[in-house]
Amino acid sequence: MASAFDNNLVGTFRLNTPTIALFSEDGRQVAHTVPAGAVVTSVDGRVSELGFLDVIWDVEKISMFAVDLRGRGQKVFEASACLAHVDEVSKGEVLSVGVPQLFLVNLLQR
Repeated sequence: MASAFDNNLVGTFRLNTPTIALFSEDGRQVAHTVPAGAVVTSVDGRVSELGFLDVIWDVEKISMFAVDLRGRGQKVFEASACLAHVDEVSKGEVLSVGVPQLFLVNLLQR
């Protein structure tokens, strides 16, 4: 399937309302709700022909409708998203890590 790049969907977003997303479970795509306040980071800004966008949430790659992210998400600055979701940083090691946290760890190690 072809995909289209959307520059507006590149980055990190905080969801304003609960939003349905597809999770991979045992080789199947299963719909679950991502809660309001969750922070997701788009993988590459590419929207599939069916309107899905891959994002990282809670260290898991999931798929959301691009229209949902546009309408229910608010773009956030990378560092603020990291600070809200790093569980613990000790001696330069991240004990619980997600994609946005890697940005913060790099800053802390400088």
